[in-house]
Amino acid sequence: RSGAPRRGTSNGVNVDLCVFFKNEKLDIVNRWILSRFYATLKKTGRELDSFKFNEAANSLYSFFWHEFCDWYLELAKPILVNREQSTENRNTQIVMYNIMERFLRALHPFMPFITEEIWQILNLRTKELKNSCLSGRQARTSIMTAAWPHPQNELINRHDEEQMQLAFDIINAVRNMRAELEVGLSTRVEIKLILANKLTESSLEPLIPYIKNLAKIDNLVVTKNHIPRKNEYGCVFKNIHILMPLQGIVNVDEQLKKNQARIDKLKSEIKTKSAMLANKDFTGRAPKEIVDAEKTKLKDMHEQVIKLEVIKNGLR
Repeated sequence: RSGAPRRGTSNGVNVDLCVFFKNEKLDIVNRWILSRFYATLKKTGRELDSFKFNEAANSLYSFFWHEFCDWYLELAKPILVNREQSTENRNTQIVMYNIMERFLRALHPFMPFITEEIWQILNLRTKELKNSCLSGRQARTSIMTAAWPHPQNELINRHDEEQMQLAFDIINAVRNMRAELEVGLSTRVEIKLILANKLTESSLEPLIPYIKNLAKIDNLVVTKNHIPRKNEYGCVFKNIHILMPLQGIVNVDEQLKKNQARIDKLKSEIKTKSAMLANKDFTGRAPKEIVDAEKTKLKDMHEQVIKLEVIKNGLR
């Protein structure tokens, strides 16, 4: 709060969002988060109209934590850290501010006190929002009297959402590969994406810088043709084959030993648990919920063994 601008200023971010969107050529990330916000706002409005208050609260929660915080803020960090007042920097600040302000208004019925406090700090001005349906009326000094955010259908773009989801899928896949091979995020890796069609390639092109940044990739190669090589670990999802060359990243022989040790340990535990569940004294006397929990654990162990076997085969 100490570093905030004085009351009455807008720091250049309080704009008519629709006019701004039409006049500025926004990057895919800002278009995506605007689309997701207004799609969520429409969904929340329908849920409130149907008195589904819990579903409405969950919709707002899911958007804020899983899309705005988990993805958007991480994608925006490199742009905002750059102190140069570039168009990209300014546009990102405008989008971030306007989504936050509108989100607080939508959240206010569920969390009145904290949204009021944050809204007052965020706005620090007495003028009404220019693009509000109350524009021109008496200035509002409380979020309680501010208008519900107006849905903007023209900002909802399913194609942008699908493109960004593709990027998130690739990032998550690479992160999972790192975890499986115990390759920390501090280690920059090379990734090869083998695509099945040109449409996927054109969709990926604007997303490559974001994928490289969040997946900590040093070199990202996108190709349709690939010659299989040794020491490459891969996974497949949808129509994309992801490969991670292991040379200089993982000691394959050591990793195979670790992998086999985990498999052996799991198989030993599976044998013990299977014997326990085959014992009628246990299954007959133990509460049903305990027996069911042990069966679930046994199933999870079998699935872990299958996964480790796949990893082992990929390392050979």
